[in-house]
Amino acid sequence: MIRIGFSGILLSIFLQVVSQEVQPVAVLSKHTGAVTSLGWSPDGSLLVSGSEDKTAVIWKKDSWEPAAVLSGAHVRSVMAVVFSADGQKIYTGGDRTIIAWNTDGTKDKAIGTTVVDIWSLSLAPGGKYLAAGTFEKKVHIYDLVTGAHFRALEGHEKSVLAVAWLDDNRLVSGSLDETVRIWDVPTGRVLQTLTGHGGNIYSIAAHPATGLFATASRDNSVRLWQAGKGKSIRTFTGHDQAVMSVSLSPDAKWMLTGSFDNTVILWETANANKIYTFSGFEKGVNAVAFNPDATLFAVGSGDGKVRMFEAGKNLFVDFYFAAEVEKELAAMPEFAPRGKDESKQDYKARQARAYVAKQEVYNRYYAKYLEILKQQDPAQEK
Repeated sequence: MIRIGFSGILLSIFLQVVSQEVQPVAVLSKHTGAVTSLGWSPDGSLLVSGSEDKTAVIWKKDSWEPAAVLSGAHVRSVMAVVFSADGQKIYTGGDRTIIAWNTDGTKDKAIGTTVVDIWSLSLAPGGKYLAAGTFEKKVHIYDLVTGAHFRALEGHEKSVLAVAWLDDNRLVSGSLDETVRIWDVPTGRVLQTLTGHGGNIYSIAAHPATGLFATASRDNSVRLWQAGKGKSIRTFTGHDQAVMSVSLSPDAKWMLTGSFDNTVILWETANANKIYTFSGFEKGVNAVAFNPDATLFAVGSGDGKVRMFEAGKNLFVDFYFAAEVEKELAAMPEFAPRGKDESKQDYKARQARAYVAKQEVYNRYYAKYLEILKQQDPAQEK
């Protein structure tokens, strides 16, 4: 994408040049092993990260300080984390156990066990059922009200690593057999078997309101699907290695993908526009997650760090309106070269006015972008 830059005019400090990368607003360091998974509380006030160091950490959004460390329950990597529907519990899985925790860091209880290690967890929208994707050919469903193992979904030919609920009855699963299946959980029936990927499926993000879901694969791509259709709506290509994680914004208009190629891509879901590629990660990106209002997102990587980024309006404005914005700013007197007789005090005052002027221009063009976004329908095939 184009990043606006000026040379030889005032306040280039405010205008990012092409070579500059968007930097995280915070880097969270507590884990001693790779970060494998991320999850937000429903109100967005807390983030939880799981790690190969056998722990999960709860982070406070208002300070990005650790609120609690969940430790002592898992004997191997914590591969999956998810908050309860009311935000009062956190579920972790990774070895062969699922543990429920209180948000103060105390262990509540064990939910269930599996015969092989757990890769992913997904909570049904209503909060009653928890699904576990594992290294066996089954998906396990647990009833969180009774604490009982409700059902095993059988049909995949290889390990089922990725799971995500479409609603309280339908679940999507992705497998090392390169297929995606949609299940009717109450009956255990397979509703659809979908093909198209050419590699293991590692992550699924679902949007219950629209029936859309995205699948991330070892074939370096992500596919967008809609329940009931026999093929994917579109394919997103841009990564050079396996895509390990995918996240949809709450309105499904935007998508994040994280890859072992050490990049994260922000996409428009309706047209596969690659808005921005975030780089600078180390040892692979394992997890990405939008917060509940999509103003922030978290990235977990193999170097043990969680990096927080803003989904800033400038990214979208620069993608769509770079030339217009550059022309408009260049014509403003606030951005004229420093006058020969201009005092240092006057120059600083003009810098302040220029900053305000730039924000006003970006706000105006962002409003135009939102109008464009309203016309986009991620479910429409193109």
